[in-house]
Amino acid sequence: MLLERGRVKSSLSFADWRDRVAQFPALPIEPLVWADIRAARGLALLVDPFDRLIAGTAIRLDAPLITGDERIRASGLVRTIW
Repeated sequence: MLLERGRVKSSLSFADWRDRVAQFPALPIEPLVWADIRAARGLALLVDPFDRLIAGTAIRLDAPLITGDERIRASGLVRTIW
């Protein structure tokens, strides 16, 4: 969606980007599961529903997010790195 809106630029198509990421086992693509949605419902400080799902997934995985998103970082709801 960020590509579609021009907020992120890439010379790769989404399919090419996905295939390249998939080549690196250290960068797994984590599926969305019900526990992520349950966690996301409790993150009302994050207005964007996609941010909630991303943060909910990080909470389930007990993993920090690598993000420059100031709203997520300022919320204090999930550990962040950047």
